[in-house]
Amino acid sequence: MVFFSIFYGWSHGDTYEYFRIAKHILHFDFDEYMLQRTLGFPLFIALGGLNSKIIVIYQMLLGIAIALIVFYLIYDITKSRYLSLFTSILLGTYIQSTHLEFGMLTETLCYFLVTLYIFLIYKFFKTDNTLYIILASFVCGYLIIVKLNFIPTIISLIISIVYKRKFSKSLILTTTLISLMPLTINLFINYINAKKFSVYGYTGYSLLTHIANFPQCIGDYEIREKIRNRNFSVFWVWDINWSKSEEEMRKIAIEAMTKCPYYYFLSSFGSFLKFFFPRKTIETFSIERHKINFRKGYYRFKTLIDKVWEYQIYLNWFLNFLFFLILIFHRKSDLFSNVLSINILSNAIFQAFFIFGDNWRYGYPFLSSIVIYVVKNGYEFFKFFKRV
Repeated sequence: MVFFSIFYGWSHGDTYEYFRIAKHILHFDFDEYMLQRTLGFPLFIALGGLNSKIIVIYQMLLGIAIALIVFYLIYDITKSRYLSLFTSILLGTYIQSTHLEFGMLTETLCYFLVTLYIFLIYKFFKTDNTLYIILASFVCGYLIIVKLNFIPTIISLIISIVYKRKFSKSLILTTTLISLMPLTINLFINYINAKKFSVYGYTGYSLLTHIANFPQCIGDYEIREKIRNRNFSVFWVWDINWSKSEEEMRKIAIEAMTKCPYYYFLSSFGSFLKFFFPRKTIETFSIERHKINFRKGYYRFKTLIDKVWEYQIYLNWFLNFLFFLILIFHRKSDLFSNVLSINILSNAIFQAFFIFGDNWRYGYPFLSSIVIYVVKNGYEFFKFFKRV
């Protein structure tokens, strides 16, 4: 399975856009780049020379790096080799991590960048070395242009400085500028090519995913009926050019939210819960994506993998439940734990208001953050209970 996955990295509907933009980057030609995606992941693909095998290998190395970072952090916090080894192995054998490392999507890169960011914040708190917070701001900046949903990460960056250095205006200004620099460059490229100050071409569609939950608030009859029938599409709802359809969708979504804010809030709250407790959809090694010669043994193996993933998602739910339990009842969290929770929650809230989704991939990049938070605070609670 691993052999075939390396040589046949699977693709997703989004993958083709990422590769098309990566070609623009390699040729320094953005004439046909029209705001479809931010430039972070296409840049990663370009560094792999548009070769899916090399990109898969890169992502496997990122997966190993994540496990090593988690091992270091857990060991440094608990001084327990067994607990740190068990935790890193648990994350390293997570079925969906393996699956995504073989694919051409942003999640593995985002997962690594979030984990690296947390590592640098931890080192900043431990050593009070300004270099770590500067490096964290570079990671934050790149993370934002990989996926715009991570822009709230800047909040935890600033709070880290406030916690450690009080209100160091110069450091706050420097890190904020560094974090926003890649986004500014992306904006500049977009303005030159599309004459718009925008970095993401699917804002209207993302907001419409919310409005689909309360179509009665949409004024346009045709669009309302299409959404009710669930057969609307980004590209053919309107028989007009792409950029105008995006503007139309954004306008319709904002009008519906303004008309029915209560329903929008309920939809966002549901999306927030699904960020932590997604559906049990099994999305492992599909036959079409991996192009494997199919035999009965393969189907048995796939059934086993699907069953393991089902138990792992229950474990994921349990870890997220513990996260909220500790967050509510653990009154003596340290500064690092507070920054961890702020980073997780701020990103979850922003994601929830921006797009409605029951998709396990939305919360996946924060898996290591939640595990570190639960292990750290759970271990401290266990030590306190043992003393009592």
